[in-house]
Amino acid sequence: MNPFKLRPSLVVLAVLLSFSQLTCGAGHTDEALKHAEQAAHSVGDATAIQEHAAEALKHIDAAKAAGEPDKEKLQHLMHGEKDLKQAVEDAKHFNTPSAGSEAGDAVHHLEKARSLPQGGSPQK
Repeated sequence: MNPFKLRPSLVVLAVLLSFSQLTCGAGHTDEALKHAEQAAHSVGDATAIQEHAAEALKHIDAAKAAGEPDKEKLQHLMHGEKDLKQAVEDAKHFNTPSAGSEAGDAVHHLEKARSLPQGGSPQK
């Protein structure tokens, strides 16, 4: 078997895998944002806030694991994660106004993270 015939296939595979890493991270950020928004809009419903915030947290973890986000994007993901964890805790104690506010803060950070490409500067 000629080893040179295999190399172009490996290059194509490597490019596809690296592209999928970038799009997976972005997809998880979008999903985290969607669930954070649902948590923020679940006024007075502690159970819904907990469920949506917990789901958003899973997607934040997946976004961080899917690629290597730049420093600024990672900071926004981490701030959103902190806000969502606080929202879950507040909702567990039926403090839904505070939980909704924390989820709203997370939405802000996730929107910022989503607007940043892997390179760091905002998309135009």
